[in-house]
Amino acid sequence: MITIYVLGSILFLLILLFAWMIYRLNELYQENKDSMRPQPYKLRFILDEMLRTIEAQGSWDQLEFMRVEVRGVLRTLDIVRHDLNNKRLRASKQKCQEATVY
Repeated sequence: MITIYVLGSILFLLILLFAWMIYRLNELYQENKDSMRPQPYKLRFILDEMLRTIEAQGSWDQLEFMRVEVRGVLRTLDIVRHDLNNKRLRASKQKCQEATVY
């Protein structure tokens, strides 16, 4: 009879430990996901590395592919930049302009 309680207690503790491990892994995943998100200030280094790779490969097709992709992203960036419906971006722009005026 006592062994059933002991086994039940051990099983309950194992379940709690397993649940805590899953919770902790989820927290670590969320922290890592936020830190792995590409940052705009890293763009220059990414583009420089891509150019070095293309130059080392000597592939005209890869160079043209990169050029088309960059131009497409710049078009999208201009669309986002001039989007009047993006309230957060508009507020950020206004703060930036106010900061440079003073």
